[in-house]
Amino acid sequence: TQHKKENLATSDKGVAMFRRRLQKDIRAVVAGQEPRVPKPTETPRPTYAGDTVLYIPPVDGLDDEQRIRAISRQVVKQILAADNYPSPERDHQLQTELRATEKKARTTE
Repeated sequence: TQHKKENLATSDKGVAMFRRRLQKDIRAVVAGQEPRVPKPTETPRPTYAGDTVLYIPPVDGLDDEQRIRAISRQVVKQILAADNYPSPERDHQLQTELRATEKKARTTE
């Protein structure tokens, strides 16, 4: 990919952060250093919300950036709290909570 030709949106911040980290680790290897790697665990590492998109349009008169930040924090709490449920129940619980968050953000703010 030619990154110069891309148009990254604010939702692509994670992509940009990952690329910077990867470039830093490549430079470290070239310089003879060890790249940073995650510590091994006995259980699979959970991945979170890579397939989650909430439709929450901007609201006139509200600071969109602050609103996104607040909603994002709430979503993270919901995702982490759902780890206490077994897998099929976790998915159902989380989908229910995220739908409620999305609905509330679209109707009450």
